Amino acid sequence: LTIKSSELTLFKEKKSKFLGIAFEVKSDKEVQNILSDLNKKYKDANHICYAYEIGLNEKDLKVITNDNGEPNNTAGKPIYSQIKKHNLKNTLIAVIRYFGGVKLGTGGLISAYRKSAEITLENSEFKKETLEDKYEIIHSYSQESIINKLISKYQLTVVERVFNENCRTLISIKISCSNLLEREILHIKDLKLRKL
Repeated sequence: LTIKSSELTLFKEKKSKFLGIAFEVKSDKEVQNILSDLNKKYKDANHICYAYEIGLNEKDLKVITNDNGEPNNTAGKPIYSQIKKHNLKNTLIAVIRYFGGVKLGTGGLISAYRKSAEITLENSEFKKETLEDKYEIIHSYSQESIINKLISKYQLTVVERVFNENCRTLISIKISCSNLLEREILHIKDLKLRKL
């Protein structure tokens, strides 16, 4: 689950204004480009705080939170708590603060940044993406019927098929089914499976 679209939202707390917006992101470079644009657009803001998560599983997960001059852990972490609460992946939430002259205190800041992120997500549209693994199956021409049975059984998406001396079929499969396919192919003579 990630962000499909997001509109700028406004939350006010004791004369301070908090503008929130969310984005789908897949790399640090994308995040930096978005933050650079926000810094130019809202250069008169007191703080632009954010949190993001990139990656789809534990081994390649990257989580960054930034308080941008607010007291430690009063902005980035409360923003990130909303990403986690909604179980979002590849998501950036930025909250732009205009100070209204009244100090909110540590608890007030945590509450305001969390609320701003929550309102932002309530006003965002989500999309569901299916996670897939890609494989190359190397086989002989005579094994085509076996390959077709596997395609049907595991609802494989055929990316490309090459028929020559060493035939190869490039497929994608839902990650949840990858292990089952790998195990089955291990027991089929002269079939080679290579993860891409």
